[in-house]
Amino acid sequence: MGWKMHILRKMIQEWDKGLSNVLLTIIETMGSTYRKSGAQILVNNKNQSDGQLSGGCIEQDLIEQSQALLSEPIHYRLTQYLNLSDPGFFDQSGCIGDLHVLLVKTNWLKKFRNEIEESLTLGHEIKTLIVLECRENPLLEGKQILFTNGQCISMLEEGLEWDLESIQRVKKSSIFQIKPGTKVYIHVFDQEKKLVIFGAGNDVIPLVKIASILGFHTFIIDFREGLLVPDKFPHSTCIHCERNPKSISQTLASFKKSNPVIMMSHNLEYDGYALDSAVKLDFDYIGLLGSTQRLSRIEEHLGKTINKKNNIRNPIGIRISADTSEEIAISILGEVISFINQQGGGRNSDCIKPSPH
Repeated sequence: MGWKMHILRKMIQEWDKGLSNVLLTIIETMGSTYRKSGAQILVNNKNQSDGQLSGGCIEQDLIEQSQALLSEPIHYRLTQYLNLSDPGFFDQSGCIGDLHVLLVKTNWLKKFRNEIEESLTLGHEIKTLIVLECRENPLLEGKQILFTNGQCISMLEEGLEWDLESIQRVKKSSIFQIKPGTKVYIHVFDQEKKLVIFGAGNDVIPLVKIASILGFHTFIIDFREGLLVPDKFPHSTCIHCERNPKSISQTLASFKKSNPVIMMSHNLEYDGYALDSAVKLDFDYIGLLGSTQRLSRIEEHLGKTINKKNNIRNPIGIRISADTSEEIAISILGEVISFINQQGGGRNSDCIKPSPH
């Protein structure tokens, strides 16, 4: 799953345990920093944190600030670290950048739990907005709005009737100037990251394990039911799919074309049908394990030439002279992550503009 979606699931899990928590978000950076705007961690009232905003320089201080916030009547606060270094040493050994962090109690989201869980299940977009500055009406500062699936589901107070359509078009977390004297921070929770893998052999196990750490929900597809063992892939969804073009095409059609698809079943015919279907369905990232000769053999087996212009990665993975299955997994995921990040996280064109520093 996407890391930001994961933090929402973690938040709900902690609610169920009777814990209170604070969501901490980097809302602005300048210079060299470990993480950038939009990065988050969750801290609960047991001093437990999930996530990381620095190389360890500020986490303890943020935990302490979170405990202080939980004991106060206010629901949010802003903190900053200038010329970032380890607060315990003051030796300027850190990233030497500026970091602005927003701390917000999560209890305001509890009444929208059903809507949040539904969006998490269906993969719908989730956004939050908080007013950071409002000169014409300072009482609005700190007010928050929740959006799910493009709809504003929290109450709009008088004075917050801004251009909601422009706000909904925001694709990247950032601070925005709604109008002169009014700044807000809009956070976009990334949709769940899915990775589709054809093949359930032993070499898939390290790929799935590392992908899970990186926040991917993996889908393992194979025609050999005996290989689809839940204990073998505890963090994956296993799908039995027959070895024929129609079944494979129908299975792939249930995914978004932005979901990376990898063929590594070691069965020439199965990989071939999957590759051909992924190309026809115009998936953005298609990876084939094996040398370029394997692709030629697949084309020979299918009796057709596959359009190689449709984002086929063959051989799959970044070049690190990988040998073991673990190294191959790192190579593959390195390329997948590079592709996803270069695609973007979205742009904020055709909407309200980010606030200048």
